[in-house]
Amino acid sequence: MGARHKLNQLYVVGSALFAGLFGLLAESWLVFLGVLMVLLALMVHGGDIRLQQITRPQPVRVHRRPVHPRRHR
Repeated sequence: MGARHKLNQLYVVGSALFAGLFGLLAESWLVFLGVLMVLLALMVHGGDIRLQQITRPQPVRVHRRPVHPRRHR
């Protein structure tokens, strides 16, 4: 499991707990689901939850001449 997956999982669980608190206080499953959907949508839109891997450009490799050991005279 990669770091991105762990962070996404943490955000989802945190959102569910926060929404659960609101749903419990309102005594409503609809409030729970509504708050959960809004929180998840905001996190996806804000970039906190990343659904796809971000591709980074590969570094350019520089070919160097091989280094020969010095010869002692």
